[in-house]
Amino acid sequence: MVIKMKVTKEILEDAKNWYLEGNSLRRTQTLIFEKYKVKVSKETLRKALKNVIKLRKREEALILAKRKFRKSFDGSPSEKAYLIGLCLGDLAVSRHSKFTILVATSSTKESFMKFLVDIFKKYTGAVGYIPTSKGYAFYAYLDNSFNFLLEAKTNFKIVEKFDESEFFSFLSGFIDAEGCIRLDRSSKYPYYVVKMGNTNLELLNIIKRKLEEFQINCGCYLNSHSNLQRKKKDGEIITSRKDCYIVQISNKKSLSRLLMKITPRYEEKAMKKHHLLSQLMV
Repeated sequence: MVIKMKVTKEILEDAKNWYLEGNSLRRTQTLIFEKYKVKVSKETLRKALKNVIKLRKREEALILAKRKFRKSFDGSPSEKAYLIGLCLGDLAVSRHSKFTILVATSSTKESFMKFLVDIFKKYTGAVGYIPTSKGYAFYAYLDNSFNFLLEAKTNFKIVEKFDESEFFSFLSGFIDAEGCIRLDRSSKYPYYVVKMGNTNLELLNIIKRKLEEFQINCGCYLNSHSNLQRKKKDGEIITSRKDCYIVQISNKKSLSRLLMKITPRYEEKAMKKHHLLSQLMV
C-alpha cells in the first residue's frame, strides 16, 4: 500500500543526505518510496529540502545529470605526482560534498580546457567546461580517492619527499599548468628559457632546491608585486592580488637536463619542449 503524506523529520534527514550525495530530486523521491513506501511530490520535497539546505542551481543539476560514473584513482605514484603538479599549478580543489571533490579552474584557452577534460574523463563522467564572459570554466567532480589533491593544497611540502621519478612527474604537471617554454627575446641577446610562475614562494623555493639536487641550475625572483595593474590584449585592466614569483632555468646544460626528464602532456607545452630540445642539441 502506497501512502501520501508530509515529509517527516526522519524522511527529511534521509532525503537531505541522498540529495547531498548527488542524487536528483526525482531520484531522491524514488529512494524515499523504496525505503518508506511513501509517495512525496517533487514540489513538496523541494520545499522541505529548501528549508534545511541550499538546493543546486539548474546548471549544477545538469552537470550531475550528465554523470555516468566515478572511478577511484588507481594510478601509479608518478601519476599521482603529476596530478598534484597540475593542481598546485593552477587548479582549485575543494570539498563539494561528503562524497565528492571538485577540481576547477578558468582559462581563456579552450585548448587547455579540452586537455584537462582528457586528463580527468577516465575518472568521472561529471567533467567538462562552460563558456564564461572571460573565457572558459572547467569542472571535474571526483570521488574521495582523490583526497590526496586536497591534502596537497594544504601540505605542499610533500613535494620535498618525492623521489626523482615522482618529482619530475610533478614538475611536468606543474609546467603544464603554470610553465612557459620559449625563446625569450626581451634582452639584446635572445635565449631559451623555462619559467614557472606562482604566488607561493615557499613552494617555488622547494622546487628550486629539488632541481639543484639533480644538478639543474635555476634562479628564483619576484616577477610582479601585489596590486600591480596591467592591461591585457583585449584592453581589460587587471590587478594582481598577490606577489608573483618565477623559477627560471636558462643555462643550456641545465635546460637540456630538465627537458630530458620532464614529460608535459599539454600538446602546446610538449611541442615546445621537443622543439627547444632539438635546438639545444644542435
